[in-house]
Amino acid sequence: GNRTSVNLQGKLFQKKLNNSFLSNFINKLIIIIFKKKQKNILKLKIYILDVGCGSGNFANQFLKLRNKKRSNLKTKYIGIDASEEVGRFFKSNVSQAKFILDNAEELSKIRNDSIDILVSFH
Repeated sequence: GNRTSVNLQGKLFQKKLNNSFLSNFINKLIIIIFKKKQKNILKLKIYILDVGCGSGNFANQFLKLRNKKRSNLKTKYIGIDASEEVGRFFKSNVSQAKFILDNAEELSKIRNDSIDILVSFH
C-alpha cells in the first residue's frame, strides 16, 4: 500500500517495532551504551540522533526500555525530520525527546561533535 499518510506510517512502524528483531536491537544498543559508559568511553550524557524520526515510535520504544532497564543511563534523544507535520506527531508522542525540523542530507542544525549515536530506520 501507499505510505504517504503520517498516521498510516505510524501504525505500520508501530507493528514493526513489536517484532523481536527491533526489541533485541534496542536492548543491545542500551547494553553497549551502558558498557561503554562504565568504561568512561562515552561522556556523562549520551546524545542520540534519530534521522527521519517519523512520529516517534522508535524513540518511545527506546526510551521506555532505557527507563525500565537502565534508568540511571543519561541520554538526550533528538529526532530530526524534514516534515513539520511529522514534527507535530513526534512532539506529541515523545515527551522525553527533542524534535528538530531539518533536512537529513544537510543536518545543518546539528553540531558535528555533539552526537554520539545515530540511528535511522526506513
